[in-house]
Amino acid sequence: YLLRPVGPSPCRLMCREIYSDTANDTELFEALVSSVVKDYTAPSDQALQRALRILLPDCEKWELQRYSESIFAQCAFYLTHSPFIERLRGVDLSKDSAFEDIVEHIFNFSLKGAGC
Repeated sequence: YLLRPVGPSPCRLMCREIYSDTANDTELFEALVSSVVKDYTAPSDQALQRALRILLPDCEKWELQRYSESIFAQCAFYLTHSPFIERLRGVDLSKDSAFEDIVEHIFNFSLKGAGC
């Protein structure tokens, strides 16, 4: 879900807005951030932390939060940088096989980093 969001990509939207003039308009930027957090980030983060809690039952809350943030960051990277990765690696990230490879990599990399 994080790598193939339905509708507009919140990660791309946020990156674009962070680097645009919107970031200079505090009121507009805060409304945008609040909306993305409420409607996308918080529900996804809560679901991911529940899954991580099952895999890492002895983790402190702050550790689960950091693991969740790391997974989000990896997914955001692939979402925002896919045109560059495709050209650098000569792959089509829209293909299911490439998508599955990325998901498996993020999963394995993150769980190994968490000591699983």
